[in-house]
Amino acid sequence: MSPPVPAAPGVYIDEIGGMPRTIAGVETSACAFAGRAPGGPLAAVAGPVRVSSLAGFVDRFGPLDPACPMGAAVRDFFEQGGRHALILRLRHGVATGDDGADDAGPALADADYIGGDGRDGALSMLRDAEGFDLLCIPPDGPGADTSPAVYRAALALCVECRAMLLVDGPAHWDDLPALLDDPAAAVDALGLGGEAARNAALYYPRLLPPGAAAGTPARVASGAVAGVIARTDAAHGVWKAPAGREAVLAGVGALSVQVGDVAGGVLNQVAINCLRAFPGMGPVVWGARTMGGGDTMGDEFKYVPVRRLALYLERSVSRGIAWAVFEPNDASLWARLRQAVGDFMLALFRQGAFQGTTPRDGYFVKCDATTVTAQDRAAGVCNIIVGFAPLKPGEFVVLAFAQATLPEPGGTESAQAARSPP
Repeated sequence: MSPPVPAAPGVYIDEIGGMPRTIAGVETSACAFAGRAPGGPLAAVAGPVRVSSLAGFVDRFGPLDPACPMGAAVRDFFEQGGRHALILRLRHGVATGDDGADDAGPALADADYIGGDGRDGALSMLRDAEGFDLLCIPPDGPGADTSPAVYRAALALCVECRAMLLVDGPAHWDDLPALLDDPAAAVDALGLGGEAARNAALYYPRLLPPGAAAGTPARVASGAVAGVIARTDAAHGVWKAPAGREAVLAGVGALSVQVGDVAGGVLNQVAINCLRAFPGMGPVVWGARTMGGGDTMGDEFKYVPVRRLALYLERSVSRGIAWAVFEPNDASLWARLRQAVGDFMLALFRQGAFQGTTPRDGYFVKCDATTVTAQDRAAGVCNIIVGFAPLKPGEFVVLAFAQATLPEPGGTESAQAARSPP
């Protein structure tokens, strides 16, 4: 608004925008799925298609087909509480330049997901997807496995997009004794190590439908786990571990393997999140570690909710302060940024996202002459430092019992009094 042009002596009033801009939290738990479907728009043409229910998926991509496990994973996602899914429908050859005219043709190849010969695969289309927070890549057939090469490319994409990859244990892990021989080597064989592993979480075993006959192929758990994550986010927030008694897998008849306390402890140490069945509870998610959360790794993002909270903060703040680009890099800008980010962090603190009894204990925001040096200003850089104290799940609740020894009957009067009720 232009100020009025003075025409006579007096006081002139102009309104200017001085209120700090607020930061809104980004959407969480929107899950992307990649795989085959009986019909519908292909990712190579339409990109990711957003659906908000199982009925919406069936309407766009056709009825559930046992030959296309992505459909079962999407169903599990919505049944467990998922709300929004992004669907990448793949067909062999389309991503690599073949005509892909026959929907019935061979199984998907790695290149259909990740590209090759200078062409991008379908997964690359998620780079610009709105609200992409979780990624599931079911195998291409019943009882099959997703290629480690596809998982590695998907993990690199998740790191770039600040998302989490949900990984399913291979089908041969149903041989639990063999897995327990060297679980660390089994995880290493997936090739999802290094710092990027903090953006992935591994779940095991697979799921069986109610009343499944002997020999029925088990389906992967990642879609159902994504639904549990969405349900937990809605009920408690992204900082709550999607595991425990509330993380019940509704509609699951049984697990392909029954994991006991001893085996579960061994697998937990190498960051395999086990699905367990307990009397009176049914199958539940009983682990919340990232793939960087093995006992020997020492990663600061050991737990899924801690990593997801950090990603949520990064995505929300970076989007919420985009207005500051090209603003004068001075103390006024720094103060406005501190207030905008600080207000956002305070709101999360009041919701219980951080540790501590006061905001000072839970987080801090710095943007001043100590974070923006003269050299930074000359280079057009404005540095904001945000620190937070995350809540960490209590994996191990230790009870200590001590036996109290009372004096024998007929002891001293004081001893008798000690035994008497008040």
